[in-house]
Amino acid sequence: MNEFLPTSLSDDDIMAKNKSGRILNNVYHKSQSHIWDGKQVLADLVTQHGPINLENKESMSRILSLVLWGELAAWNVSAHLAGSFNDLESKLAATSQAHDESRHYYVLKDYMDASGCKIIKPSKASQKMIKHVMTTQNDAKKILGMHLMVEPIALTIFRQLRVSNVEPVLCNLLRYFEIDEARHVALGVHHLPIIMEKMNAPQILDVGMWQMRMLFLEVDGLREMSQYFVECGVDPKRLYDEAEEIGHGV
Repeated sequence: MNEFLPTSLSDDDIMAKNKSGRILNNVYHKSQSHIWDGKQVLADLVTQHGPINLENKESMSRILSLVLWGELAAWNVSAHLAGSFNDLESKLAATSQAHDESRHYYVLKDYMDASGCKIIKPSKASQKMIKHVMTTQNDAKKILGMHLMVEPIALTIFRQLRVSNVEPVLCNLLRYFEIDEARHVALGVHHLPIIMEKMNAPQILDVGMWQMRMLFLEVDGLREMSQYFVECGVDPKRLYDEAEEIGHGV
C-alpha cells in the first residue's frame, strides 16, 4: 500500500506550513465553494437576455475555438499535474482546476453550438504552443507554459471580450470563467518555484530557452489572430500586454 501512497500526502510536511501551501490549499476550497452549473447558468442567461445573436460569427468562431482548444489543453494538463504532484496542497489545487476546466470546455462548446459558431483549428503558432505545453514531460515547463502563459492569455481574452460587449449572454458567461481562471494562475506562481529550487543551472537554462520559444509562438499566434480580435472590438496589443502583466504580477 505504501508504494502507492507517497508519505508527503500524509505527513505534516513543509509545504503545508508555508504561505504557498496555505494559498494553494485555499484555491481548492474556494473552487469548491464557487462551483457553478454550466448548463443551468447558460440557460438562465439565455432566458434573461434572449436568444443569442452573435455578429462577426466567422471571427468569433476563430476566437472561441482558440479558447476551446486552450480549455481542453488546460483540462488535460491540470489532470496530469494532479497525478504528478506529491504535496497535498498542489495536488488539491490542480484537482480543482481540472474540474473547472472540464466545465469551461463543455459550457463553451454548448454556447458555440447555440450561437452557430464553428469549431476551427487554431493558427499554426497557437497549435504548436498548445502541443508543446501538453506534450512536455517536464513539469516545470508544463506549469510555466500553462499557468503563466496560456492561462493569462485566456483570462485576458475573457476580459477583453466582455469589455467589448460583443454579445450579452457570452459577456455574462465569461464572468464565471474569469473568476475560475484567476485562481488557476496561483498554481504556477506558488508551485513553480518549489520545482525550480531543486533544479541545477543547466536545467534552469533549458527551461528558460523553452520559455523563449513559447513566447515567440505566443506572439506569432496573437499576430495570426489579430484581424479577428480587431473585428470583435479587441485590441491585440492590449490583450498581449495585459496577459504579460498577469503572468508576471500575480
